[in-house]
Amino acid sequence: MRYASVLAIASLAVFAGCAFTSAPTIDQFVSPDAPRLSWLPKQGAAKYEVQLARDTRFTSEVRELAVTDDASVSVRDFVRYNKSYFWRVRAVDRAGFKGPWSATGFFRLELPVPQPISPVGETRDPQPAMKWDKAPGAAHYIVQISTDELFRFPEKTYETAAKDYFPAVFKPQQGKQYYWRVRAVDPSGAMSVWSKPVAFTVLPSQTTTLTPSAGQVVDTLTPTLAWAPRRNAVRYQVEVVLADQVGVEEPEAIVLAATNGGETSLTPAKALKPDTAYAWRVRPLMQNGPGQWSEWETFRTPKQ
Repeated sequence: MRYASVLAIASLAVFAGCAFTSAPTIDQFVSPDAPRLSWLPKQGAAKYEVQLARDTRFTSEVRELAVTDDASVSVRDFVRYNKSYFWRVRAVDRAGFKGPWSATGFFRLELPVPQPISPVGETRDPQPAMKWDKAPGAAHYIVQISTDELFRFPEKTYETAAKDYFPAVFKPQQGKQYYWRVRAVDPSGAMSVWSKPVAFTVLPSQTTTLTPSAGQVVDTLTPTLAWAPRRNAVRYQVEVVLADQVGVEEPEAIVLAATNGGETSLTPAKALKPDTAYAWRVRPLMQNGPGQWSEWETFRTPKQ
């Protein structure tokens, strides 16, 4: 009987020393964007101890975190993308007594998938640049272009450190359908899944009406060259050559000038030769590079 009384007194002493007979209740949901572990506060808790590990036995890559002012803790600096983690928490009272561990939580931090913006559908840009939404945590991106929606035989694969843009280095065939997709890569080399493929087709360039044209005889040696506007053009580049230079691989330009802005006309700064046949063409200059040249048109200057 005396032995039983001693056990009872010891049990009461342990119970009185520690304020916790149960573990904190954890929130099993962990946001993938800003991983933060949270739980319900325990009355009498002075702080909490959190353990983070790669296995359920808490023996692999274990991290121990002390939390004193909140019933939650950010683990963004301690976890890596595309890895699985287990965690648990226990309360500690002011006397330093520790309660039992909570149930084990689980989460996996996936690297966000960048979302394509353009090109999508039909475009008249002969060399469209690939644009996408930034993916948090990405150090660089991989872009693939293919004529096969399943990308079994990608035509092009590029890597770029740009955050949301890939320069136009691929020149697709007009009228042919292409697919493209993008994935993010973080500094450790972890990769997101591919974005959903998006299709695009480059349409033939719109006809640009030029004046003067068709061998028209102009009435000045500094004729104003005019054309119809092109969508998305920031400014325009104009080239004038002798008419017999048309068809030459690298014609010798007599005038090669760009407009100051979106103006759709240009007057040569210097007078042309009298009674001479000239050919000229124009192309739009867009934010991602030059567009296609128009077809050549011709005119003749007046006699002196």
